[in-house]
This record gives sequence, C-alpha cells and structure tokens, in this order.
Amino acid sequence: WRRMSGQATHEKFASMAQEAEARGLICVMMTITLPRRFHPLRRGVPNLNYAGETPRDGQRWLLSMWAMVRAGMARSGLRTYGMRVVEPHHDGMPHWHVMMFMQSGNDLFAKSIIRRYAREGAEECLVDARHLCGASTATHYAERFAKAALEEKAWSATWGIRLNSFFGVSDEVGAAK
Repeated sequence: WRRMSGQATHEKFASMAQEAEARGLICVMMTITLPRRFHPLRRGVPNLNYAGETPRDGQRWLLSMWAMVRAGMARSGLRTYGMRVVEPHHDGMPHWHVMMFMQSGNDLFAKSIIRRYAREGAEECLVDARHLCGASTATHYAERFAKAALEEKAWSATWGIRLNSFFGVSDEVGAAK
C-alpha cells in the first residue's frame, strides 16, 4: 500500500461510502480498545495488571487480532470492507476506530466475530459498535478520526504505528475485492 495524504484518504473513503450506499450496504463503526494489561492507568489510578507493554506492543496485538478477525469473517462468508483509524488512548496506548461496510443485518454477526478474537484469556477488549447512516455520515466520521489521527504524527512516528489503513479493497479508489 502506498501512503496517502489526508485528502487522498478522505477522497478514497468518500468514494467507498458512496459506492456502498448505492449498493445498499450499511456502515458500522467499531471502536476496539486493548485489554486492561496494556494500560498503565485505569481510571487515573496505576493499573496493577499492567505488564509494561509499549504502544507498539499494543498495536502488534491489535494487528494480530485483526488478522484473525478478517480470516474468521472470510471463513464465515462475511464480506466487509472499509478503513481503520488508530488513535492514542489517554494513556498513550492505541485504540482503533474501524468503519466497515457490509450487508444490512450482518452487523451483529460481525461484532460477534470481532468479540470472539478480541479476547485474551478470560479478558475481553472493549468493542463498541454504532451504525452510521448514509455516505455523508460515514465520511464525516472517517474525516473526523483521520484528522485527529494526523495530529498524532509524533506519537505515530515514535511507535511506528500507521494511523490509517484500508481493508477489503483494491488499489482502485472504492473498488471492493
């Protein structure tokens, strides 16, 4: 994947959102937060379960979990595409906003697959989902998160974390695989 400017990222996602709307797909935004052991603070108090992981370790965990999610969705025949945006949590650990397009009615199934792989032993990471109605709303959220992420360039460069990434699409703007 080539790196894209903020404007090119926005244009690609806007094109994807318009295409999805024309195809009758819905957009669901999932926010995925790391398990507790990755966070040095819990509600402003030192976390006794914190194991000393860095933001890079947290991002690796999220990437590994996401690879299992995408494989699980593929095995289940659930086709999605979209974009993920990474932001630092208040304690500097990454969390993801994943905006994904899918057939209406598949959102609970997608969330269940994410929850299945977003576990670490008995501990589950937080997965919050919300429907984004229409291409303009989805594009607005994507632009908002992408702009916020661009403000975190120093954090991103320090930890080697790519701030946004598309999935389930080819290099042609908005074209699904």
